Amino acid sequence: MMYVVTKKLSAREARDLYGVRGLNSRRAQMEARLESIQRIAELYQELTADENNEIVKAWRAQRGLTAEEDDDDDEGILSDSDDNDEDYATNDDNFFDDQVEEGEGNGEAGAGTHYDAEDAEAMFSNMAQSFHDSRDMETLLGMAVADDDEQSGEARDRDNLTLALGARNEDELMLAVNKQCTVNARRLRRRQKTAEADVFADLCQVRGVYRSKLRRRFPDIGQVVERFCRKSQIGADTHRRTGHLVLVQGPGEKGKHLTFPILHEMLKEHYKEAIAESNQSISLSSVKRLCCARNARRRSSTWYLGWANMVSRAANKGFNLKQNVDDHWNNAMYRGLDMLQGKDGTKHITANRDDQAGQRCGTMGTNSKQPSLQMKDQRTVTTRTDYVTKDVCTNIQPTNILIEDTDDQYGTHMGLIKASELIPKSPGQHYRDLTNVVYRDKVVGLRFLNADGTNKDVVCLRVDGGPDEGPHHVMVRYYHALHHIEFGSRVMLVTVRWAGGSYLNGVERLNGHQGYACNNVFISATLKGSNTPHTSQVCPEAVRANMTAAVEEYIRIVDGSPAMNGKLRLVAPPIPSPDELQREQTISGIMRAATDVKRDALLAKAPADIRDEVVMVRTVEENHWKKVYSNGDTMEVRYCYKLECCFKPGCPHPKCKLGRPAISPVWFDGGPTCDGPYHPYPAPDPERPGHYLSAEANLAKWQQGDLQQHVRSPQHVIDEAWKTRIDEGKENDEATYGTWTNNLAVRTMIPQSRVVLRIDHLKEIARNIRAGMEKGKKTRADKKAAAADAAAAAAA
Repeated sequence: MMYVVTKKLSAREARDLYGVRGLNSRRAQMEARLESIQRIAELYQELTADENNEIVKAWRAQRGLTAEEDDDDDEGILSDSDDNDEDYATNDDNFFDDQVEEGEGNGEAGAGTHYDAEDAEAMFSNMAQSFHDSRDMETLLGMAVADDDEQSGEARDRDNLTLALGARNEDELMLAVNKQCTVNARRLRRRQKTAEADVFADLCQVRGVYRSKLRRRFPDIGQVVERFCRKSQIGADTHRRTGHLVLVQGPGEKGKHLTFPILHEMLKEHYKEAIAESNQSISLSSVKRLCCARNARRRSSTWYLGWANMVSRAANKGFNLKQNVDDHWNNAMYRGLDMLQGKDGTKHITANRDDQAGQRCGTMGTNSKQPSLQMKDQRTVTTRTDYVTKDVCTNIQPTNILIEDTDDQYGTHMGLIKASELIPKSPGQHYRDLTNVVYRDKVVGLRFLNADGTNKDVVCLRVDGGPDEGPHHVMVRYYHALHHIEFGSRVMLVTVRWAGGSYLNGVERLNGHQGYACNNVFISATLKGSNTPHTSQVCPEAVRANMTAAVEEYIRIVDGSPAMNGKLRLVAPPIPSPDELQREQTISGIMRAATDVKRDALLAKAPADIRDEVVMVRTVEENHWKKVYSNGDTMEVRYCYKLECCFKPGCPHPKCKLGRPAISPVWFDGGPTCDGPYHPYPAPDPERPGHYLSAEANLAKWQQGDLQQHVRSPQHVIDEAWKTRIDEGKENDEATYGTWTNNLAVRTMIPQSRVVLRIDHLKEIARNIRAGMEKGKKTRADKKAAAADAAAAAAA
């Protein structure tokens, strides 16, 4: 038996002594107090069993009781002691509730068991003094060291016993008693939690395991939910950091706002035929269970299935709003691309690539959605952007490749980990990554092949508008055309999001998972020794060894982390040779020449293999680049870059040499051809002013021949209209300015305030250009005057 001796504690004393939040309540205090009284009464009954005990005799003499009277008093303190443990264990809840209602220390604990709190506390006070005199400290402190299985508890018991034996006064003795009270209270609390866990385990064994029938009835329901979420543009910038599509709950702006009830109705509409056949509908709670748990540490997280990579939580401020007049138009075009490219993955390949936030060696990686260890008075501070400043031999640059999901195929992904000092970021390097690593991968590379092992005819790439990826840069177009030739694709389609909208690309979710896995990762920049081993100059061999080791360590730590319903697959691409880098610089100089005369001169000086490659690529690009749409409007290369085989005689493309085949590739069965005149440019909806047609309605109207598409972006339309207004001399005409901007807003289907914002931006650019010209003119005049003065002084 373990004896527990405690004293009556106030709320503050209980909080300070026990450190348990639950003891702040009246019920918990009463529970600890009555438990102590129970143990004291048991102790007293054991002691009174020995008639010759000196301590009992002294206590009886102090109270003026005889042995017979003391035995009668025992009945009032504790009766039916043999059955007390069972009653106390089974009726403790009802008993303590009675104590809380009465507000006193008296009550019942099962049949026939009574407590007298005042007598028991007085008994404890007198017994403590008697025990102090007799030095029976083990009984006073309520210790049962032999019955305690924890070695740490035994050590604390021995320490408290030593402290009590060496007490010189009552205060020191009570200090030891209070310390042992803390130990005993923890034992009680631990045993109580163990009992609760046993009961919970028993309940879990009785309760059956929930097995949802939705996966059997609708195998693709998770993908359908994610597709609905992406169409509703949910998540904003959050999914690039957490990897989950975030369904924001609560009030939102008027318009399309996705909630669980709306998602429920959309699923019932999507599966209405299957529901009608089985006569079994989808419940709202089942829709909620499809998403991921908000907090995986809580017990409620087991209720969620996690089939859809979506989570519901409150929104937070996590990104800056970037004003761009093309966002509405560009998002409508991407909805059409999702419809064309998301149905049949066997006929084409859709790849999405992006550079993830770099990891700087020598500093610990952090993530805004995951805590990191830091000093209490020195909080870790990070930058607001994911750009890594150029620093010599310290940066690790991950590049992620994501193959998009389709209705018939799951997506896949891989990551390329490169050291910026050894593998510089450039369009040429992205081309080498595709040809040397991605195509040779045993998982991702197979998605670029048909069932018979040949390359797919249609390759679609989704990129951002950076200088190393945006197709409006000449070197990016050069390597896309080279890729189009060497891969032998019939159609190469490269699309770009609006400036500031690249966070909507699916690869950003993969970046979020990888950034989460990099949290609290520290990799030294000198794993193989100093970068300046002999002198103060940086040694290239030492840098190469250190960064190679850093990349290997990064892959060892991060590879295999959870990501996109799978695991991260990271590889290190080969380091380009100096000849490859020099070849890229030579081609860049030729293609970026200011005039054709300079380009031809540089081309004549270049080696024969480079000259032949440049001539071939320029010929194929000139023949295959689709610049004009079917309605006669020019296709903007900063949003869409499309190469189609021309099948002209003499074209160096391998597919053109074979001649035009009888069958053209289609996006999906019954859909338009990939190399045909159709592209999902948005078209206004006549029934909803200010809105574009849905992707399905857009295609249906085009097949009917009744579709007026907006090929040119709103920014291009506004810029051309403003230029025309300046040529007409109406730049400062305030009388017609309001009507003109309103008509322009209706024409471009954006708010008038955003049209005015774009016009103000153009005015600011013009003012800056004029100011720069004036400054340059003044600088040249000052230099000319200074030179004349210097010449006059020299002549004198």
